[in-house]
Amino acid sequence: MLLLAAAAPWRRAVAQQQDEALVGELARLLAAADARAFDAPLFREALHAPDAVVRRQAALGLGRIGDLAGTDLLVESLSDSDQTVRAAAAFGLGLLKDARAVEPLLALVRAVPAGEQGPPQAEAVTAIAKIGGDPGADALRSILGTGSTAGVPTSLAQSTALLEAWRLGTRAPVPSLLGFADDPDLNARWHALYALARLRGARGVPALLRALDDSSALVRAVAVRGVSRALVDSARLDPQTVVGRLRPLFADRDPQVRINALRALATFRDTALSRLAAPLAGDGDVNVAVQAETTLGVLGGSAAVEALTARLATAVFALRRQALIALAQTDSAAGATAAAALTGDADWRWRSVAAEAFGAAHDRPRLEAQLADRDGRVVAQALQALARIVLEGDTTLGPRARELLAHADPAVRSVAADVLARHPATADVDRLVQAYNRAAADPFNDARLSAVTALGAIARASTEGRLAVAGRFLAAVPRADDYLVRRLAAERLPDAAERWGAAAPITTGRGAEAYRDAVRRYL
Repeated sequence: MLLLAAAAPWRRAVAQQQDEALVGELARLLAAADARAFDAPLFREALHAPDAVVRRQAALGLGRIGDLAGTDLLVESLSDSDQTVRAAAAFGLGLLKDARAVEPLLALVRAVPAGEQGPPQAEAVTAIAKIGGDPGADALRSILGTGSTAGVPTSLAQSTALLEAWRLGTRAPVPSLLGFADDPDLNARWHALYALARLRGARGVPALLRALDDSSALVRAVAVRGVSRALVDSARLDPQTVVGRLRPLFADRDPQVRINALRALATFRDTALSRLAAPLAGDGDVNVAVQAETTLGVLGGSAAVEALTARLATAVFALRRQALIALAQTDSAAGATAAAALTGDADWRWRSVAAEAFGAAHDRPRLEAQLADRDGRVVAQALQALARIVLEGDTTLGPRARELLAHADPAVRSVAADVLARHPATADVDRLVQAYNRAAADPFNDARLSAVTALGAIARASTEGRLAVAGRFLAAVPRADDYLVRRLAAERLPDAAERWGAAAPITTGRGAEAYRDAVRRYL
């Protein structure tokens, strides 16, 4: 007993050393992934570590870094002895989107019987869908077959393929999806309908309409979310017949079904349909009521005006806000008049709502007056609304945007730069560079990103603009310390790579101990 007692502190010390060694390994992987820095020796060693936690983090890190040089390492990890590592490797390959990985991923799916499939197979199918292209489409088609088979349970891989098939776009295996649309398995059924709804193809319309009567509220909600006037027209169906199919859903016991039915109704843009949506403006579920107001604003008509006007007296912020905006959409004079009463409100939120309503009413004079509001959040909202309602070829908003590039609020400066990007002018380069430099002290980077976007528009508009941006911005301003700014510059500015170098790696500003602490806290 004495010997055991004496050995206990030694064992604890060894265990602590081992734990700290593990922390160090994980910290190095997190740091590399955070910096988007591909270090082949580091990750190769980590993927062969004895601890599955290390191997899993290495696989996830390779995916996050996004370097295709990591594909072979991840493919090798698809055969790892631990299923969490195999799943992480498949997930990482989905982020890399390298077509070379499709066959190994498909092999992982087929490596086990359908009844034994788990997270690795599900992640592999998702990765195949993300990779897409002809190889991805062929692989998903082979997994799904022609549809469900009576008496044969739908496998996890098939169910996942149904859910992710929309990612393939025009390559999606629509016949296979239709073959599962009536599957007795609830998950398979709603997954197939979800994909059909997102694909918005005419061939899927009959299946979506049948599913409106499904016993599952989830299926009904998914199906009606995919119904729209454009889709009905493409399927050459009678719009009124389809609206008749929607009617029972407005009284559905499930609020999400009612919300999605209202969204579908809005796409028909027929004022006569407002009477169907009007009663739901008083629905007991706030989310349903807000959607009803939104739909009424789109549909318009006297029934919409009456229902929305009545909702202006509510004390619930979300309901009153949407009622005002929707009223301005359907009756610009009434909406603008109601909103005008809020421009002097002490609460900036209501003044911002007034700007939204003026935008919906296309009331330019009142919006321009709000550009002098004392709160930058209101100014930003008003300027955004002006940018939406002013015609593309109209340059008269430019002078005001140039003034607002010097505003104290970063959001206002961001929107002002976005306005200038619509009509690129070399004369704006210097003021945009000033706006970019000023944004260095902002609490968020929107103004910097917008300045880079506007400078990019100028650089692409003419040779003169490109030379001005290269000489007065890229050559004069230090390389951005913000990775998002560097990445945007690489996308929008032709000479950014030469002047600033590659966007990665990211300078995170965190030292080794910060990552060790993160590992101790979260991993």
